[in-house]
Amino acid sequence: MEPFRFKHFALRHEASSQRIGTDSVLLGVLAPIENVHTVLDVGCGCGVIGFCIADRLRRAGNKDIVITGVDIDTASVQEAQENAAHFPTPDAIRFEFRKESIQEHVRLAEPHCYDLIVSNPPFFVSSLKPADERRRQARHTDGTLSFCELAEGASKLLTPAGRFAVILPTTESKAFEEAATGHLHLMQQTVIRPLPGKPVHRIVSIFTLKPVSHVEQAELSIRDEGHHFSEGYRQLTKEFYLEF
Repeated sequence: MEPFRFKHFALRHEASSQRIGTDSVLLGVLAPIENVHTVLDVGCGCGVIGFCIADRLRRAGNKDIVITGVDIDTASVQEAQENAAHFPTPDAIRFEFRKESIQEHVRLAEPHCYDLIVSNPPFFVSSLKPADERRRQARHTDGTLSFCELAEGASKLLTPAGRFAVILPTTESKAFEEAATGHLHLMQQTVIRPLPGKPVHRIVSIFTLKPVSHVEQAELSIRDEGHHFSEGYRQLTKEFYLEF
């Protein structure tokens, strides 16, 4: 299989438990990068979210960047490591991909060490489970990663001014907000529709450790009425996709 080619880099993803998709790219381009030097991707797969963030940081001129990814799937971590070896990274950016759960990483890492934590987490709780065990682990929360564990882990690893960014379907996004109570505070949301007027099908939520007085709200449609990529989506991802 040919690598997935972005504008400035290419990634292998055929060995990972989850292939590169719109959700990961959206999180990679919507996650805040101001004053970010340390990044953790929980459930990193082939590393696509971390590499998108690295590309943004590189183009912004940020220096001394460390991007860490953790995943419980061995093949995914190996593929992320191989992608890192071929990523056009200046000396200022270092990648570390590890076969660890977030629970293990919380025990092993220094507390409050990440400026940004991102996750495209497993979210199917009760739907029909895929037969493939690796896809089950990547897509289902039961037995591997609960929303409460993810929120609590993020709260222990974020720096005081750090932010946690997550992408989820609408119902699961609300469930995560409830699970995060007492650990994280919602500061910004972008609701995403496949087409104008269609129901919201994904939400990118950004949390912080401190309460905020106002939650910023934004909206994005992937395609326009003519079923072409919308201008908003094109502008958001123009530095990543070749056709834009």
